[in-house]
Amino acid sequence: MKAYNFKPLRILKTQLLYAPESLRKEQVSHLEDFIVDIKPNETYAYEYICVRITGYKPEKPKGARFPGEPLREDLVKLLDDLSRSLRMGPDEVEEEVVDLKQVTTRYRVSAKTIARWRQEGLAARRLLYPDGAWRIGFRRSVLEHFAKAHPEKVKRSAEFSRITEEEKERIFRRVIELAQESGFNFSKCASLVAKEFGRSPQTIRSLLKRLRQENPRAVLIPRPRHILAAGERQAIVARFNQGAPVLELARRYGKNRSTIYRIIYHSKFEAIEKRNLDYIMSPDFENPRATSEIMRDIAQLLQHEGRRRSEEKDGATLAQESGGEGKARAAKTSHLAAYFEDLKESAPLSNEEEVMLFRAYNYCKYRAAKAKKASNPHSLKRSQLAEAEKFLKWADRLYDRIVSANLRLVVTIARRHLPPGRSSSRLLSELISDGNLALLRAVEKFDYSRQHKFSTYAGWAIVRQFARTLPEKVYSLDTFSTGDEEFLTSLQEEASYKPLQEKRREAPTTVILAPLRSALSKLLRRLTERERKVIVSRFGLKRGEEPKTLEEVGLSQGLTKERIRQIEKKALAKMRKEADTDLIELIPK
Repeated sequence: MKAYNFKPLRILKTQLLYAPESLRKEQVSHLEDFIVDIKPNETYAYEYICVRITGYKPEKPKGARFPGEPLREDLVKLLDDLSRSLRMGPDEVEEEVVDLKQVTTRYRVSAKTIARWRQEGLAARRLLYPDGAWRIGFRRSVLEHFAKAHPEKVKRSAEFSRITEEEKERIFRRVIELAQESGFNFSKCASLVAKEFGRSPQTIRSLLKRLRQENPRAVLIPRPRHILAAGERQAIVARFNQGAPVLELARRYGKNRSTIYRIIYHSKFEAIEKRNLDYIMSPDFENPRATSEIMRDIAQLLQHEGRRRSEEKDGATLAQESGGEGKARAAKTSHLAAYFEDLKESAPLSNEEEVMLFRAYNYCKYRAAKAKKASNPHSLKRSQLAEAEKFLKWADRLYDRIVSANLRLVVTIARRHLPPGRSSSRLLSELISDGNLALLRAVEKFDYSRQHKFSTYAGWAIVRQFARTLPEKVYSLDTFSTGDEEFLTSLQEEASYKPLQEKRREAPTTVILAPLRSALSKLLRRLTERERKVIVSRFGLKRGEEPKTLEEVGLSQGLTKERIRQIEKKALAKMRKEADTDLIELIPK
């Protein structure tokens, strides 16, 4: 399936994929209902889209509006991504689900008609069936909603009659007759015959293309000159990814195998082109044995974690099925509580594992970038594309592992940045969402070779993100002083895994925030007394104080607002100059 049309929807997808499973299930249902309601000729505000999917309105409105037709394409893509992430079977959906065959039988239409309906708003989710195959499934309420919204379309499709063999023969003879008498081309013949027989031109064109392949006399039918549209190219790639043979695709679209392969390879190349392949270079990447040395331990680490998670999931499923008491308790659990429970399944990384993962992650992007650079868009080679795809898949697995191991860091900092009197679960949820985005960006930019802990670098990135996104600039860096750490301590005590090293038994807050306090104190000591007072007042670094405006700081210092602005700018520049390379970009300019 193609990429998203709108960047805000792609960012929203990233946020939703890291939501707890119970919340994602609700969002999939909301998406199905929303897609049916989309009107192609209307525009929709981003805030309205968020409310329909998540139930929440963004704290900071974007003001963007999206036209209905491309928005519906993005929502269908989002529904596909979210439903795949759940890996649900048809029996796990909250209401009756029918498959494609049942829908075609019920409405007396073909699978092609259902495909058209899906483009026009009939929402379907991806489900994992007992035979291990992914298929689309339709909630019965969604089907009924679509049928009520488009009664004429459903009725017209149901009344459509298939072309009989006798009618095919008459169409065949009439086309040959027109071609011989008038010399009309393929398109003109198809249009005229469609009017005579009361069929759509597309139906006649499809029939004639099949007849050219099946009937010896079809040489008398004008040969169509067909240039593949963008949608047809996407369909070729999608069917190839689903396992359709290249020869079958070539026959279906009237092209030779070389053309089909060229379309597939170009699609793969375009997907690689869109990926961010920036990496942190290391001299050992150029070692001929780098792949075996770097990836061997990584494969064992991920395989071991995969088995552990599978065992934990099986155990959780067994516990859930063992009695109604557990189900009743789970039903009362809030989404945030469920998210916190999910965090316990991700074991933290030791220093050695962290370096190992970041090294392998950057190596995979290095190899993918190298394969991409060697590829010529005009003569793509299968081996080069396969190598790039292989290393990108590895990079995605490593990226997910690093992110999941550091999601607790976001929760820690988010809870300690809740403004006084605003400790609602909604605000905490929004802070966690913003922090997760900062974490994702930090993984891309972190230089593991500089011997810093990733939690220090990511902590700065998250804190800075909160400084920008907290409503009305209500922002306090109380995290740099000691405070209530009961939440994180309880998370550590209740976790289902046991720490393997003494360092990992330290309180998570101490491990995360101590380097930040130390780094901040060191930078502040490099400033003059006046500069230090301005920075502390402007950013609320003193315990119990909130950030002040330029005017408020000026009054307390006996200086003008413009002079305070100059001092602040000079102090921040000095801090950026003195900071470690990894932390420079986290200090405001």
